[in-house]
Amino acid sequence: MRLAPLLPLLVLLGGCTPQEGASVTGAAPAACAADSARFVPVGGGCLAADGFGAATSETLVVVLHGDVSTGGPARYHRDLARRIAEALPGNAVVALVRPGYPAGDGRVSSGALNGRVDHYTPANLRLVAEAVSALRARSGARRVVGVGHSGGAATLAGILALHPDVLDGAVLLGCACDLVSMRLGRRPWTASVDPLAVASSVPARARVVAYTGAGDTVTPPSMAQAYVRALAARGVQARFHDIPGSHNSVVDGVWDHGFAAELRRLAEG
Repeated sequence: MRLAPLLPLLVLLGGCTPQEGASVTGAAPAACAADSARFVPVGGGCLAADGFGAATSETLVVVLHGDVSTGGPARYHRDLARRIAEALPGNAVVALVRPGYPAGDGRVSSGALNGRVDHYTPANLRLVAEAVSALRARSGARRVVGVGHSGGAATLAGILALHPDVLDGAVLLGCACDLVSMRLGRRPWTASVDPLAVASSVPARARVVAYTGAGDTVTPPSMAQAYVRALAARGVQARFHDIPGSHNSVVDGVWDHGFAAELRRLAEG
């Protein structure tokens, strides 16, 4: 069953209906009211969002999808957000659509999609960070935890470093945490923020948990392991869980490996 949406929160934030790949520079649009319950204004555009759970809460959980590199809309993370809201009753949970991606229901988030490659850019990370900060302010949350899969996990890892006041903790599923290794033998991604390269900028107060499937051939366990080691070496509380499964199955598989407990620990600080 779908839990009560965050309508009061997202209505207050306002909304708009940008076109895919639209520019997000400049002032916020004067009229950003269409479908205002399901958008978060950022910069000169909006990111699509769906809320679950409470409208106001001590803790806000923001869920990000992966790159969906085979094409199609970014919507599978809504089921993950819904399940998180059920596991953490009374908390606010928002499934956010990353910059440039279509939500599958006519909504499209502002930002540069770049063909779904090399798009973990500082500009796109800033848009997500702005959206999360706006959601924190409207929900009144004291703590914000990000949950991201694949490229969504890389986005959260980048935000931890470049926007250290936005997230208190993050759970990274199948994280593209080492872009040099991920692109080995292929054209490098030079526009993206590499989580491993900026790990030294993650504040010591952050809390990070990473899960990767042992059979993941897209973002092998070694990527998240290297990232977690880099964080732990400088005093960040970071843990890695190597679980059965593949790159995509990790989204469901984590529930059998302490995911809910890890979320509660992060939510409670």
